Formats: sequence, C-alpha cells, structure tokens
Amino acid sequence: DGNPSYAHYSYHGYYVLDYTQTDANFGTAEEFETLVDTAHEHGIRVIMDIVMNHSGYNSLYDMAEYGYGTVAPGWEDAYYSHQNVNNKTYHSFIDYNTNAEDWANWWGPDWIRCGVAGYTEGGGSDLTRSLAGLPDFKTEQASKVGLPKILQKKWSREGRLDSETAKINNFFTKTGRNATVSNYLAGWLSEWVREYGVDGFRCDTAKHVEFASWKNL
Repeated sequence: DGNPSYAHYSYHGYYVLDYTQTDANFGTAEEFETLVDTAHEHGIRVIMDIVMNHSGYNSLYDMAEYGYGTVAPGWEDAYYSHQNVNNKTYHSFIDYNTNAEDWANWWGPDWIRCGVAGYTEGGGSDLTRSLAGLPDFKTEQASKVGLPKILQKKWSREGRLDSETAKINNFFTKTGRNATVSNYLAGWLSEWVREYGVDGFRCDTAKHVEFASWKNL
C-alpha cells in the first residue's frame, strides 16, 4: 500500500511450505516431541492449529532458494535492506505473468490455484477463492497428483526425498486412498498424530475447505 514494511515470512505458521517438518523458528522436531510427551505426563492434551485451505505465499527468498517462478536481478538488495521496502517495491522483483515453465517448479497447477503463469485464477466461492491472495489448495478435486516439484527439490537437498516419498506412499497403500491433494494433506497432517501423539486439530479457515476433506482428515 506504499507504506514501508518488513519483507517478512509468516510469524503465525500458516504460510505452509512443508507439512512434514517443524518450523525452525519454533524449535526442532525433538523439542516438539518433548513438549507433547511432557504435556501428556501432566494430563494436558495438545491441539495442533492447522490450515488445509492454502499454502504460503511465494517469497523472494524461497523462489531464489528453490528455483521457481521468475525473479528479477537485484532482488537481494530490496529484500535485505529492511528499510523503505513496501509491497510495490517487493512485487516489482517478481514476474507473475511469465513464464509457466518456471512457475511449474512451485506446487504446480494441479495442486493450487493462484493466477500466476500456467495456473488457474482463484474462483468466486468460499471453496475456490484465493483468500487474501494465498495459493488455494485444490482439495475438492478427485484426480491424482504427483509430488510438488518444490518438495522434491527441498527433500532432495535435505536427504529426505526417498524416506518422505516412501512414507506418504505407504499411507496411500495402507488406507487405500488415491494420491489426491486432499489425501496428501491428510497423510502429512495425521503423521503428527502417529509420530508425536498430537491429540487433535483446530482447523483454520474451516469454511474455505469442503466438509469432505475435513471428514477425510
């Protein structure tokens, strides 16, 4: 809006990049395990706040790190200055209209609707709109999808691609579910119950996800 702002990533944890990993800002997986175990020892149940409606925005840093979308040269100067940076300046370094091949390296058009090159625009209903411009997961579709390219690259760099792929494929096999967007999300989120003993979920932006996907989870 023209006012200076900090080129931040989400402080509230709803800008999802990877459902399988803890946000380093909040601690490690081991610390989370200790938190849940300690709470249970004291008779306290742990409810995890989750979002199935959308992934996180594309950030300049993520785009450069994982090689998706089209970033203009010199973005680092604006991103790291933290002074006199506003939305117009920030977005001027991102080409949202070209090219589709580069943007396909993100979640992919089969996964989300968001209106960048090669993707569909958000719809007009609560279930299909891109809320606040956030990439909307296509949880309503029944067609199978592959693993998003951004996660393939991220997990490959972290040495987790084979193990995470095997884990989600095992979930599909055991439950008899197809590899749809909704079932991927259900598999990743329910793993926090299987792995750490999380007692339940509080569902964010509930009205923007169809009942079938909540029931599925």
